[in-house]
Amino acid sequence: MINEYLFLSNDYRAAVEAYSPDSVSVDISNIEKTPLWTVTFSVPNKNEDSAKKLSEIHNMIMQYAPLVLSCESSEYYNRILFPLINELERKLRKLLYLAASISDNTNAKESIKQLEEKDFGEIFDLLFIDQNFILNMKKRINADLKSEFNGMSKYSKEEIKGYLDSLEEHILWDVILGEKYVPTLRSRFRDVQSYRNNVMHAHNINKDQFGKARYLFDKINIELNAAIGKLIGVSEASSTEHKVDV
Repeated sequence: MINEYLFLSNDYRAAVEAYSPDSVSVDISNIEKTPLWTVTFSVPNKNEDSAKKLSEIHNMIMQYAPLVLSCESSEYYNRILFPLINELERKLRKLLYLAASISDNTNAKESIKQLEEKDFGEIFDLLFIDQNFILNMKKRINADLKSEFNGMSKYSKEEIKGYLDSLEEHILWDVILGEKYVPTLRSRFRDVQSYRNNVMHAHNINKDQFGKARYLFDKINIELNAAIGKLIGVSEASSTEHKVDV
């Protein structure tokens, strides 16, 4: 497993050359006829311990602002997180189709269609964002001359907080399911979206981000199992007990 970095000048070369992490091979190479040079850190195995070592090195090296040529510690973390994300997305679609079909809300049934054709951001906006709430808040913040807030374009923090508290927010998730279903996803959907995008777009992540993401996805998948079980009349124990690894 290797992490490899490209430096465009010799500004930090002395500091990098002096850096010698334990049990890690370091190779520094010049690129002929240029001021460019690379440093490669390698460990013999591809496992979580190796990824942890290279992740710590990555955090240290990035303070010198190199270009990242390869980051196999991040690749390792991405490969572990990918199936958890895949599981989350599939179970979420299953839950939504079940909930919308059971619901007597016609608008909800119409909204939850062909989820496979929507990207993750679209689905989350559909589920957790109330456009009317945003519109009403913008009217107050902008205080348009033609609105009821004419002459109130200057305001204190307390005024805005008071107005914010007076607004009602109606999200589709609560209409078809309720706020008690999959509470971690409901409260942390932006974190899920961020971690998911990092993995799907092969962004470099460190061991702390990996640990937080894995914990979050594992917890939500358990809650999705429980929610699906409640809708179809299967106990939580049964829904998780019959989980099959693919």
